[in-house]
Amino acid sequence: MDRTAWNGTFKLTETKNVKKFMELLGASPEQIKAVEEMKVTNELSNHGDDYCMKQKAGGKENVISLTLGKEADISTIDGLNLKGTVTIDGNNEVCGKYAGGIEERMTITSDGTITDTVSLGGVSMVRTYVKIN
Repeated sequence: MDRTAWNGTFKLTETKNVKKFMELLGASPEQIKAVEEMKVTNELSNHGDDYCMKQKAGGKENVISLTLGKEADISTIDGLNLKGTVTIDGNNEVCGKYAGGIEERMTITSDGTITDTVSLGGVSMVRTYVKIN
């Protein structure tokens, strides 16, 4: 599989352990509820090492742009503000290491399913996305 597998629109279909992970980050009960109920769609594109993710949910839109291997400031649609570096392992696993010890692994399968695992201090939040185009 090559990196073009990451191009397309992906819809969030499942979340696991959001509450415990967000509590660890100090999120309020209102923020946690909003994240748990959020129906996110991500439009991903890449040109070489430059990646762009347009996140859409509940009438809100957020754009994340980064270059693999270069430090970036990242703000997500669900309120996470991260500073760190994103790399790719092979062509099907994107890895992020962020300030504060947060780590992320996104894997994509040949059928277009993305599993996004974000971890801190032994606690992980897992989100699953399916490709819709």
